[in-house]
Amino acid sequence: MDLKRVLGLALAAVALALVVWGLWFAKVGVSFDVAVQPTSAKELISIIAYTQNINVAADGRLTIGNAPTRVETLANDLATAFARAKAPGDKASQSVVIWAAPETQRRHVDAVREAVAAGGWTKVSISMVASR
Repeated sequence: MDLKRVLGLALAAVALALVVWGLWFAKVGVSFDVAVQPTSAKELISIIAYTQNINVAADGRLTIGNAPTRVETLANDLATAFARAKAPGDKASQSVVIWAAPETQRRHVDAVREAVAAGGWTKVSISMVASR
C-alpha cells in the first residue's frame, strides 16, 4: 500500500471511532410540550354525526351526501344539510369534508373550498385520495 492510502484509512478509522464514541456517550433529551385538549365521547359522536361530505366528481359535479348541488348554491345547500342533521348552529364547530377523486382537476376543488370558506365554515378537510 502506498502512503496516501494508509493515511486515508487511518483518518477514516479515527473518524469512525469519534462517531461511535459520540453516539455511545451522547445524552440526548427530547421533550415535547403539546397541549392536548381532551375530547369526550359525546363531542366525538357529534363531530362524526354532523360532518357533511361534499363529493367533487372528475367533471366538477357536486353532491352533498346524495343531494346534487352547484358551487353557486353550495353555501345555502350546506347550511340546509346541517339544519337537516340538527347540527349545532355555530359554523365554527361544523365539520366539512371535501372528497375528490385523484383525476379531479384542482380548480374544481379550489372552487368548492372557496365557496365553503365564503359561507363561513372553518373546519374543512380535503381528501383527494379517493372519492366517496
